[in-house]
Amino acid sequence: MKISFFSFACNTNFPLDIMFRQFQKYMKESFEFILFNDAYVPQMEKDINTICEFNKIPCVRVPQSIHKVQNPSVSYAETLNWSVWDYAIKNNCEIVVLMHSDVFPVCDVTISDILGNAIVASTPEVRIIDGKPVNYFYPAFTIINMKTLSNPKELNFLPCPHLDTGGSTKDFIKKYPNDIKYIPNHQIE
Repeated sequence: MKISFFSFACNTNFPLDIMFRQFQKYMKESFEFILFNDAYVPQMEKDINTICEFNKIPCVRVPQSIHKVQNPSVSYAETLNWSVWDYAIKNNCEIVVLMHSDVFPVCDVTISDILGNAIVASTPEVRIIDGKPVNYFYPAFTIINMKTLSNPKELNFLPCPHLDTGGSTKDFIKKYPNDIKYIPNHQIE
């Protein structure tokens, strides 16, 4: 299946060129890499485009009309949702990997092995609300099998009360507990 890496930039503080080269070096499956330019400031949009053009990184402009408020958590979630609900569908993406722009491989990676038979594999986050743990997907590294995701809008990355970006994925996790996989979220020492 075709693997599409989606990474997101709203400023140039992250090493986008290094990230792209690391994927080229360590990915063991064929893939496409797309940077979503979500810059709010016109000069930042231009700077990100320049980095992409220089490094031959495919770049997609995120329509700023999708943003309802200027809140970093909400804006990032709206961008994630647009990339999955709109862009991935219109472009017939099969496996989508949502990545923070400061996350990249440092060893060989095979996405199909990580995903396995799950609909979604993701780094998890947990918060205690009213004395109970609430799990949700922390979208630093989230793999989605678009072929088995029957309703993409069920996978909603908007924050909700007491939870940050990805908080609404708690509902997806409750509905499909046997079809998700948690990816350990730790740093290599």
